[in-house]
Order: sequence, then C-alpha cells, then structure tokens
Amino acid sequence: MEFNGFILYGIDQRLLDEQQNEKIYGLIEYNKLWYENEWNKQYIFLGESDISWYAYDLTAHKFCELDNPSGTEMEKFNNLDHMVEKLLIDALE
Repeated sequence: MEFNGFILYGIDQRLLDEQQNEKIYGLIEYNKLWYENEWNKQYIFLGESDISWYAYDLTAHKFCELDNPSGTEMEKFNNLDHMVEKLLIDALE
C-alpha cells in the first residue's frame, strides 16, 4: 500500500496469484535490501516514508519508527495497530 509518500510493505511479487503490470516489492524483498547493512538485521522492516522506517525490533521486542537513514529510534509503539495507525495518520496530513 502506497499513499502520499508512505509505504506499508505488502506481499512479495512471487506470492501473488496474478501478474501485475508493475514491479511490486514486498516485505521479504525490502528486508533483503535493508539487511545489506549489518545493524539493520535487528529489525523487520514493515514500511517507510521519505524520513522514516516502520519496523519491529527483534532485540527489544517492540514496534518502532526509525529515522531514515540514521536508524535512530524516533518513536515506539505498544503494538502493530498503533504503528500502522500513526503511519496512516501521517500519510493523510
């Protein structure tokens, strides 16, 4: 899902039943990209914007918003719903 510069990663292209007219990058494909930097491997990246990554911290067991590109934690969330809600609200502003 992509709107107003915010992206919430979806299903990977290879998992789709139908071919799309455009290239789709999904959760697994994006995480492979981000894992080129060793420190990123502590996260599962779930979405992004121009200035943020939305991720799950595997070490601290929490959802968070990280500064893109520094990786500094900007905000933490109690659960996935709160993080997605923040992403959607920011996308609509």
